[in-house]
Amino acid sequence: MLIFKHQIRGIAKIYLPFYFLIKHLRYKKYIKRFFIGLLAFIFLLTTFVFILITFYKKELAETLSKNLKEDHGLILKIEDLNVSFFSNWPDASIKLKNVELSSGMAKNNDLPILKAGSISLSLDLLKLLNKQFIIASVSIKDAEINLIKNDDGSKNFELKQKGATSTVDQIKFEGKKVSTNNTQFNFINKENGQKIDVLLVDNTIKLKHQLDGIEAEVTGDTKIGSLLFKPQKGAFLKNTSAKLNLALSIFKTNSSVFIHSPSYVSIDT
Repeated sequence: MLIFKHQIRGIAKIYLPFYFLIKHLRYKKYIKRFFIGLLAFIFLLTTFVFILITFYKKELAETLSKNLKEDHGLILKIEDLNVSFFSNWPDASIKLKNVELSSGMAKNNDLPILKAGSISLSLDLLKLLNKQFIIASVSIKDAEINLIKNDDGSKNFELKQKGATSTVDQIKFEGKKVSTNNTQFNFINKENGQKIDVLLVDNTIKLKHQLDGIEAEVTGDTKIGSLLFKPQKGAFLKNTSAKLNLALSIFKTNSSVFIHSPSYVSIDT
């Protein structure tokens, strides 16, 4: 009997490692199948999102152009569109390239309000499935913004009064973030000789929409070319770098802006 037990133990020592190896290989096979299935699902989902965005991108651009023209009298020109679904995942992203925005009510020789190398619009993917164009965030790069008031009082940023109803599909901006990179802002009042020249180097505006207005946090680096408010006193803060950290409340009812503490502007002297 003792000899028999020793024989069983000897056999177990020989075959037991093979048993665990086979079991391990079986689990390994299931794990491998799981990861292959997961990769296949991600590939199919990515392909579906790409097709969805590609299908809607032209319609989105046309709807955006119609919205701006009908509601505000603005003319939008776009050279090209690119689709991306990784830059702002899980939101979809459409990049408008070489964008120009001008007022249809301005003079023919006026500068456009906006010229940008690219503007990226991040869209709510779930709402896009229901053909709802909801802009979640905006990124502006390599741009120039010009707000000009001419000697005769006319402006290049004249806007049409929005009507009570609209005949085109609506694009809603429910954005929580607007970012600017290498964006030049110019305000010129030829009538009073005023000028503001600021380069927005790398800035972020975080937004929180309220019933009576908007709360905003503005951060980032700027380069002030000049601030000219009274021509007789001359411009100040010429060629100055400044860092912004501002908390603002913008009220729609009385068109006022309130700056909260501990907001600050740090100026390099």
